Amino acid sequence: MADPAPRVELPYTGTERETLLAFLTWHRQTFLRRLDGLTDEQLRWRHEPSGLTLLGMLRHLGDVERFWFGEVFAGDPPSRQFTDSDPDGDWKPGPDDTSATLIVTYRQAVARADDAIAAASFEDLARHADPDDPPVALRFIVVHMIAETARHNGHADLVRESIDGQTGQFRSTLFIHDDPEHVRPRLRSTPSGPWDVFETFAADGSLAIGISSTPTPSGALMVVYEGLTREVAEWAAASLHRWHRRQAGR
Repeated sequence: MADPAPRVELPYTGTERETLLAFLTWHRQTFLRRLDGLTDEQLRWRHEPSGLTLLGMLRHLGDVERFWFGEVFAGDPPSRQFTDSDPDGDWKPGPDDTSATLIVTYRQAVARADDAIAAASFEDLARHADPDDPPVALRFIVVHMIAETARHNGHADLVRESIDGQTGQFRSTLFIHDDPEHVRPRLRSTPSGPWDVFETFAADGSLAIGISSTPTPSGALMVVYEGLTREVAEWAAASLHRWHRRQAGR
C-alpha cells in the first residue's frame, strides 16, 4: 500500500471556511493513516462484538462522501451502497474489494466532494434534500462530515490497536535510557530544558520529531513521533513543562 499524503496544516487563525475545510481534510487524511502498513487480510479483521473492519470503514466513508456531497448537495445520480433493505451494505466489502481499489474509490469521492464545495458557498442549499426535511446548507454537510469522519477515526484507532498495537494520531516509539550519554549522538539538537524538542530518525530512515526529558541520573525519556510537526512538538513540550511545574508547586 502506498503511503498516504502528508496531512494538511491546521490554520490556527483561519476563516470559518478555511478552518472547517482544513479539519475535514485533516480527518480524511488521518483515517488513511490508520490503514497504512496493514495487509488486506488485516484490514478485513473483524473487531467483535461490533464486527467493524477497517476495510468496511473505508468503504462506508467513501459512500457517505458520495451521498452527502455528490447526491444530496450537487444532485449527482445515486450511487450509494446502502439500501432500505440493507442499510449496512456500505460496511460490507465484497470478495473482490481490496485496499488499493477502495482507496482509489475513496479519493475519487473526496475529489468530487471538494469540487462541489469549491463551486459553492456555505449558505448554498442542497439540490436533492429530502422534501420532508428542512433545507440543508453546505455548511451543515461539511460539519456533519467532519463529525462523521472524526467519529470513525476513533473507531479506527481501536481496531488498529487490536490488530498490531499501533495507537494515536502518530506512530510513536518510547525510549527510556539508563545512560543519557547513549542517546545524545542520535539527537540533532540536545534538549535545553526540562522538556524539549529534538530531531532524530524514524525506523525507515526518514527524519522524525521527538520530545525528550532532560537527562537525569535515572536516564532520559524520549518519545519519537513519526509525522509530528515541529510546531506541535514544541507546543507539547511547553505543555509538559507547565504541567511539571504545577506538580512541583503542589
